[in-house]
Amino acid sequence: MKKERIKILNHKISIQKRILGSMLLISMIPILLLAYFTLNISQKNMQNQLIQTRILGMNWMNDKLTTELGGYADLFYSFEINKKIKQGLISWVIGNNSIDSILPDIRNNFEDALNTDANIISVEIYNYLTGDGYIATRKSFQNGTWDKMDTVWNSRDTALQSNIVVRRDGSDFVVMHQINEFTTGKKIAVLVIRLNKHSFTDTIQKNIEEGESAILFNDEDLILAELGNYQNVSVQNNYIDIMQRIKEEPSGIFAENNHFYFYESINKGKLNLLYIVPDQLIRNQLKDTVTIAFIIMIFSLLAAALLSVLFSEIISKPIITLSKKMQTTDIHNFAADVPINRNDEIGLLQESFENMMTRNQELVTQEYQREIEKRNAQLRALQAQINPHFLYNTLQVIGGMSLSGKSEHIYPVVTALSDILRYAISFERESVTLEQEITYLKSYISIQNNRFDHRLQFETEISPRAMQSYIPKLILQPLVENCLEHGLNKKNEDWKIQLNAYEDIASDSLIITVSDNGLGMDSTQLDIIRTSLDSGNKETLNSSSHIGLSNVHSRIRIMSGPEYGLRIQSNQNEGTTITIKTKLLGKKELCETENTRQY
Repeated sequence: MKKERIKILNHKISIQKRILGSMLLISMIPILLLAYFTLNISQKNMQNQLIQTRILGMNWMNDKLTTELGGYADLFYSFEINKKIKQGLISWVIGNNSIDSILPDIRNNFEDALNTDANIISVEIYNYLTGDGYIATRKSFQNGTWDKMDTVWNSRDTALQSNIVVRRDGSDFVVMHQINEFTTGKKIAVLVIRLNKHSFTDTIQKNIEEGESAILFNDEDLILAELGNYQNVSVQNNYIDIMQRIKEEPSGIFAENNHFYFYESINKGKLNLLYIVPDQLIRNQLKDTVTIAFIIMIFSLLAAALLSVLFSEIISKPIITLSKKMQTTDIHNFAADVPINRNDEIGLLQESFENMMTRNQELVTQEYQREIEKRNAQLRALQAQINPHFLYNTLQVIGGMSLSGKSEHIYPVVTALSDILRYAISFERESVTLEQEITYLKSYISIQNNRFDHRLQFETEISPRAMQSYIPKLILQPLVENCLEHGLNKKNEDWKIQLNAYEDIASDSLIITVSDNGLGMDSTQLDIIRTSLDSGNKETLNSSSHIGLSNVHSRIRIMSGPEYGLRIQSNQNEGTTITIKTKLLGKKELCETENTRQY
């Protein structure tokens, strides 16, 4: 089976395509191999370069952040070595004595720190036991309290150091130091340096390139800052696991989920930096190499294709030309106006093909004309059946009115009848607008209302475009007559007929529905009527029992096609709905259709 498929495929491929494909394949393989190895080597080199560049950057940030933390550590150390301040703090906390004696020294130290570092918002000191303390800013030195002190120190692992602790308080950074009594180790005070949001982060931000991101942690693995293009959801949800894994890497580097991760411990773990670089950056840097390789490959393929075309043109051009002509030529557009300048087998084949097409065109034209004439004759025969049938029913109405003594109502009925007959027996136009058809349908309904004491309510709901669409003449009156004779005639309550029409743009169709509130019919009777509608045009012409619905159905299918016609829905004691589907024809489309039928 597989060999047969390959054999069939080979027969479908032209000689020119085989030559072209072979040359393209031969030239493509070395170019693709060269491009593959070039890109692979370039990617590895760029990856190594990226790693080395980021390692240098991480070392630089480590030095800068260590220096920043060292400056704050020096301030803390100055308090620890100042015997006067330390003794005063112990007396303040443990002995509940006044701190006034050392406040000037504390204030001077705080103001010196504020003047030397623009990132410092305030320097604060608090009694560890009570939380009361003092806050120095560039504008004031005043009393204060810190209600978060217990939260910070009670939640902190006791195994962690307490000489420098970095936390985030709102948008500010806070660097804290715990002062203990030397001999007993008792906690007496907490020094707090409050920094603005740019502290630490400016150093990192200067080193981040577009597309990269960084996360700054403290020694408790709490996130202090997220910088750069931070959109890696997997890191956000699993950063503790990533931090643990990367700490175990000797190089402080590992790759996962299309990202490179770099880790740096700052000032013995007081700060930790996780740097994230997507490998998309490497791919972006490879764009130039890929572009050059692609251009070289395209030029090589174009050269091979050009040579293949030139080589195959010499051998296969006459056969290909004739083959294309056979594929694109049909009966309607064929014209034997190209002179045959060859005396070989190709010329003989071309001459035979043109003779065959000319003869076929003549035969098809004759057959098509016969079918058009037959179709037009059939359509006029179906339309002619309406006239005697309608006249017979209308004369019955007039006769009934005369016998019942309603002579004063006969004149308007006769007037309406004359309008209808003038409309019905005119064969000048086979199609009319829906608006014209409804005008004469209302004349018919006025006759029936005179007959049935105005029991019939007739309502319409029609879109403007549908109202101006063209339909076969005299297709609505038989449907209304069917409603009266079979659905409403035996119903005691008021009668109602609803006519709706709208355009279906998707199928380029006009949809008309005629609904009544009559007695309806059961499924058996409905199946019989549906079967009679599908019996075909010949049976409709030869049968007098289906002049109404079958006639309309056949006329629509003759004019529009087999997919158009009537569709009937009915439920017993609920009424019947007849749906007409015909082509949506405006005046322009109608003229084109009539011209085709006359062709």
